[in-house]
Amino acid sequence: MSQVPVALSGHVQHEEGASEPHTQKMPTYSRTLSHNELSYFLPSRAYGLNDLFSQFTFRAPSALVTHHRVCLVWAIIRLRHPLLASRIEMSPGAYDDAQFTHCPPSSPRGALRGAESNSCVYKDRKADELIEDFLNGPRLLSAKQLSFLHLVARDHDGASTREYDIIIYYVHCICDGLAAHQLGHVFLSLLGGSAGPGQPVRSDRELEALLEKEWTSQWGKVQGESVIPSPAEARIPAALSKFQMIASKVEHKAKQDRYLGGHIFPRAKSSIRKTRTRISNISFDKAQTSSILTRCKSERVTVSNALFVICNFAWMRTVRSLDSLPTSETFPMMMYTAISLRPFFQTRPADESFFFLAVSYLNVVLPSFLPSTAPQSAVFWNRARWVRQQCVQYIRSPFLPMRVHNMSQERAIRAKRFAKEDDEMLHATVNTNKPPTPPKPSPPPSSPSPPALAPQQRFPSVALLGLSQMNNVDDIYVASAYPDIQLSFVGGHTRKGPGGMLLFSHTFRGRLHLMFGWDAPAFQPGVVEKFWENVQHGVEEFMVGSQRNGCKL
Repeated sequence: MSQVPVALSGHVQHEEGASEPHTQKMPTYSRTLSHNELSYFLPSRAYGLNDLFSQFTFRAPSALVTHHRVCLVWAIIRLRHPLLASRIEMSPGAYDDAQFTHCPPSSPRGALRGAESNSCVYKDRKADELIEDFLNGPRLLSAKQLSFLHLVARDHDGASTREYDIIIYYVHCICDGLAAHQLGHVFLSLLGGSAGPGQPVRSDRELEALLEKEWTSQWGKVQGESVIPSPAEARIPAALSKFQMIASKVEHKAKQDRYLGGHIFPRAKSSIRKTRTRISNISFDKAQTSSILTRCKSERVTVSNALFVICNFAWMRTVRSLDSLPTSETFPMMMYTAISLRPFFQTRPADESFFFLAVSYLNVVLPSFLPSTAPQSAVFWNRARWVRQQCVQYIRSPFLPMRVHNMSQERAIRAKRFAKEDDEMLHATVNTNKPPTPPKPSPPPSSPSPPALAPQQRFPSVALLGLSQMNNVDDIYVASAYPDIQLSFVGGHTRKGPGGMLLFSHTFRGRLHLMFGWDAPAFQPGVVEKFWENVQHGVEEFMVGSQRNGCKL
């Protein structure tokens, strides 16, 4: 098969004929997008900004990984997690009224057909080619199709097992990285797991029976309450009074004003270019990863804490090695990272869908210079502990729930402003028959010259890059849940917009993986590549302990 099927309209058609059991007329459920969900949805409409994929590479018996079995599992999961099978509806310009809508399948067979129409099997293409198409080709997803699945069967080598890739694509407004990993584990558990301890792997018939049971338990009797999971913002405390709301906004603004950052990667000179996401992966073997974990533990930090400083040192070394970079040690360096909101939720029913967006963000600020009197290793680990302190103080603050609400509102306001500009530009383009103008890269931040009597000078507040760190995903992918499946790789990334840049990291099967993605044409040639080289050297020098020549400042 060489082409992806055409997307469904979003509503599952009722079954035809009276011979099929369990067929009934289904209601449509809807929910307004939250501020944070809206901030992801609106920028994604034109180019698929931040659409993400999860990839699972594994070896398994061929009889275990058929198209039919994969579709049965996909159908069960789509029943359990309604956002996967939903769509987003919004009238032109009515940004605050954007709605998730979900029309459940009218029968188990309808659920299976929906899964089949939202998946595709390839035997003549490689996973890397499909991922390249997803990242840099025409957009695969849309407001009418919020998820999709590819199964790739690799060349058969004559062994009793075969290597496969399952790639699942999502719009970012319906999930985050943790939810995507959890869903991947559930998928593999259904595909290669058993109904109970000591029992064999589920047969096709058992999966079919499970699909029917799943549909019957949810839709044998039509539910009156919405099945779409409530947003993260509804699961954490909000302001109880007008005074508390105003006070939280004042605190949030004061906190944001303290985040200073004056470093960015230099942009390419051309203003007319096509966005192209490039992904580069680095992995460290088990011995190296063990050394990394041991060293971080001895220094009382996590790998995530240390990776911020790795980027800090890598940037300083890049600046020193490329004299042409316009930068200053006067300004600190800022990075941002996602934080999961799930640990802060109140207890929810065990059978409720976990598949929804539940992240907020925090900034980390570090100096952009090194003291001349201290050993670099001592400075490195001292800064790693400083990163840990910044993160702990932010997460444990009693203001965190209010900060989450205020940040979500700010992101939504900003997204709506840009969406209005985009829509007006698109409308003008349609009326004049001119091709759309590609978005221009953001100019470097500058501190404007103050007037003679200005009481305050504004400093730049821009992040060098973002980090998304999952720590040890072996806690999620429990191998004993699918003993006949040998999972060898899990990964993923996002579709970038102009100037986008993000570093993913996790530990899997005892190996540390770093996955760096950036919009390659946006930056001056060689600069990002040099930075990425310095990241690898920095991990080896400071965290593994193997010194390299040529890495000194």
